[in-house]
Order: sequence, then structure tokens, then C-alpha cells
Amino acid sequence: MAFDKKTGETIWVSAPGGRPYDTTYAAPIIANVNGTRLLIQGTSDGFVHAIKPQTGEPVWKYEISKRGINTGVVVHGTTAILTHSEENLDSSEMGMMVAVDATAKGEIKKEQVKWRTLGWQGGSLLR
Repeated sequence: MAFDKKTGETIWVSAPGGRPYDTTYAAPIIANVNGTRLLIQGTSDGFVHAIKPQTGEPVWKYEISKRGINTGVVVHGTTAILTHSEENLDSSEMGMMVAVDATAKGEIKKEQVKWRTLGWQGGSLLR
């Protein structure tokens, strides 16, 4: 939801995510990617979503976890670094750090990932 800071009036409502798995507390970030402002945040449906903060329009999303996301995102240039500490989608291993193209549109698929490291939890590699 976005609100007018002077009046409190609702400007837009956006629900880009699916059914929530968990309560999550991932901090959102605002990043300028090739001239497009994006609000990027991990959510309770196991996805990281990027939306336009002015309108709430979904831009891209990447399913990263079987559970909700409680970690933040870092953007460097046109690359978004996403993390989580939950069970991975394709293994029972916990945690992952992954780099995706932040200029993407729609749902980012596994084949579009720049790199990933499994076993990442809270800043330490478990391998």
C-alpha cells in the first residue's frame, strides 16, 4: 500500500505475492536500475518481488525459498543479490545467496540466475 504523506489517503494497493507461508520482516529497498525505480523485498510467499514504488506495478519476481523471506536485498548496478536462510526449493539444504538480473521482467527462472551459493545462512557459508 502507498499513502499520501500529507493526507494519509491511499494512493495504490498492490498484492503481487501469492499465499503467505509465514510472517516475515524483510526490509524493503528502493533501487534505481537503469533509470527505473524499484521497491524490492522478500515476502511471505517465498518470492522476492520488485515493484514500481510510484504505482505498485509488479516488475519482476523470483521464487527463492519454500518459506517466507526475512533477509534483505542488495543491488549493485543491474544485479540484485538475494538471500534466504530457509529450505531451498530444489534441496533440503538450508539457505542460499543468488544473483539475478535486476532489469528482468516477469518471473525470473532458474536458467536466468547469474550465480548462486547454497548453504548460506545469516552471513556464513555452511560448507
